[in-house]
Amino acid sequence: MNSSERFKAILKRISDTHDKKQADYGTSEDPFANISASTEFGIEPWVGTVLRMNDKMTRIRSFIKNGTLKNESIQDSLLDICVYAAIALVKYEESVEDNYDHLCEWGSHEFNENLLNIYGGPCINCGEDYTELIRLHGKGLA
Repeated sequence: MNSSERFKAILKRISDTHDKKQADYGTSEDPFANISASTEFGIEPWVGTVLRMNDKMTRIRSFIKNGTLKNESIQDSLLDICVYAAIALVKYEESVEDNYDHLCEWGSHEFNENLLNIYGGPCINCGEDYTELIRLHGKGLA
């Protein structure tokens, strides 16, 4: 198996594992209910997910230092980081969607000076890149 095939196989494994674990952690309304629960402590879900990634990084640093782990393999920790990164991205994008009128769905938009910091790059729904439009608007040129 070449590197690209191995990469795709790992992504499939991550997806399959997510589907299995979702039944234990999520609900039909929120597949990441366990992650979303961080709001009960005043922590944005995507930030809470990054904190979980840090726990895995601590475990990986231990492996690098000691050459062994007692409770899970280095492969499991690396896969968990991949999963947490994807979940953090999902939860971040959801938080961004809650903070602006989606550009491709509305004819007029309310822009603010922080919009480019909140949302810069391709639209997560339609793929259009509004970065330049947002930048021009902030300079009063759009």
